[in-house]
Amino acid sequence: MGATVLEHRWGAVSITITPTAVTSFTSSAQSFTVGGLTTQMQILRVSPPSFNAGAGVTGLCQSNGNITLMFSNITGSPITPAPGSYVVNWFRPDGGPRTTVTGT
Repeated sequence: MGATVLEHRWGAVSITITPTAVTSFTSSAQSFTVGGLTTQMQILRVSPPSFNAGAGVTGLCQSNGNITLMFSNITGSPITPAPGSYVVNWFRPDGGPRTTVTGT
């Protein structure tokens, strides 16, 4: 039995961002530039530089070269997500050509 491993379908990139505040009991979509990211890529995980209790973050690529991060706040007070380096793990299910994804 054999396996084909297409390692170029997976990747991680670090982006340095400063998110804006998220009001209580809401979510806020915020967009940032990420060179090389395409709409064929799925965002698997977004790791913030630190964690805020009651806050969460997910991501998706709605247009080439941009990532939309959805910050959520389930607390009764506003939260400003930590500024700094966020690590974004992505996957390209179509196996397309090798891609260089660059952060900021």
